[in-house]
Amino acid sequence: MEIIVENIVIYRNDQTYCAFPDIVKSLNGDGLVCFREAPRRDRLGHFDPESKAVLVRSRDGGATWGEKIIICQDADGIQDCSIMRLRGGVLMANFFKWRFARKKESLGDLAPKCDLGSCGFHEIHWAAIAGTYVTRSLDGGKTWTAPVEAGSGKLKALATSAPALECQSGTLLLPVYVNDEQYKNLEVHNGVWVARSKDAGKTWPEMIPVAADAEGKVWLEEPALVQLPSGKILCMMRASVGGGDYLRQAESFDEGETWSPFRKTPMVGHPPHLLRLHDGRLLCTYGYRHEPFGIRARLSRDDGKTWDMEHEIVIRRDGRNADLGYPSSVELEPGKILTVYYFNDETETRFIAGSIFTV
Repeated sequence: MEIIVENIVIYRNDQTYCAFPDIVKSLNGDGLVCFREAPRRDRLGHFDPESKAVLVRSRDGGATWGEKIIICQDADGIQDCSIMRLRGGVLMANFFKWRFARKKESLGDLAPKCDLGSCGFHEIHWAAIAGTYVTRSLDGGKTWTAPVEAGSGKLKALATSAPALECQSGTLLLPVYVNDEQYKNLEVHNGVWVARSKDAGKTWPEMIPVAADAEGKVWLEEPALVQLPSGKILCMMRASVGGGDYLRQAESFDEGETWSPFRKTPMVGHPPHLLRLHDGRLLCTYGYRHEPFGIRARLSRDDGKTWDMEHEIVIRRDGRNADLGYPSSVELEPGKILTVYYFNDETETRFIAGSIFTV
C-alpha cells in the first residue's frame, strides 16, 4: 500500500555505527529515541566492546532532535537498547551485553558466539552474550540507575530487542530469547521467554517460557509484546533461521503465565514491533531484508487474529543493503505514525532515521 511518507534523520555520525533504535513518548510528550552507538570499523559488525546505549530527545514532534545522553557504557559492549514508560512516568530501558575475551575459556560459563579475529579486532577474539539488563530513569531520561540483570538460574545469558510491557495489573513482562546453537551449555530449548517483575523493574525473579520449536528446526528470537483491552497479550517473534523469515505469533490470556502454541503468520520480515492505535487497530512494523530493502508494516483489525495481507504498507524501499531495520513506532496523533529504524546509504554509514506517515 503506497502512503505519503516524510523521511527524517534522527541521529547521524559518519564516524560511528548506529543501530537498533526504540522510541517512546515521555510523560510530558517528548519523543525519546534510544539506540546502540559504536565506533565505525573497517568491517561492519554487531560486536563491539566500545558500543554503548544512548538517547536523543525531540520536543517538537520529531522535527528536531537534541543532545545525546548516555544511558549505559561499561567494559562490556551494549546491544539492542529499548525503552518504555511506566504509567507513573518512570522510564525504563533494557538491553543485553556482550562479554569479550582472547580465549574461549576466558568466557567461563558463557557460550562463545563468534570469533572476532576476522572482524578487525586483534586484542580480542571471542564474544558471548552476557545477559539482559534493565535501568530506570526518574527524571525523564536525563540520568539512569545502575543496570540490574533480568534472569535467574541458568536462564541468565539472555538477549533482548524490544521493550518491557506493563500489564493491566502493573506486572512487567520483558521479552527475551535464547537459542540452542549459542546456549547448549544452558540445557534449555531454543526460543522465547518473558522475565516477570512485580516491583516496577527493580527485580526479575521469574522466567516464563513463551515459545520454542521442540524439534529445533526454527529459531525463535527477538520477540515483541502488546496487550489489548481484553487482556490478551500478543507476542510476535522473528524466525529467520529455518523459518523462512515469516513472523511467528503466540497469545497469552493470563498476563504471560501461559501461552498458546505459536503459529506462522503470512508476514515476511524481522524483527517485529507491535503498536495498538487509538482506534483499536494493531500496527506491526518490521525490517524488510529482501530486495528492495527497507521498512514495511501491516495492520490488523481483529486484535491480531488476521493481518491485512492485501495492503502491505511500504514505508521505505531505498536501502542499499540488508543491514537495516529494527523499527519501533509511536502514534504522534490519531492515525499519524512516527516509525524509527536504522538505515544505510551509499556512504556505508549506519544511522538512525524515521518516517512519519498516516494510516
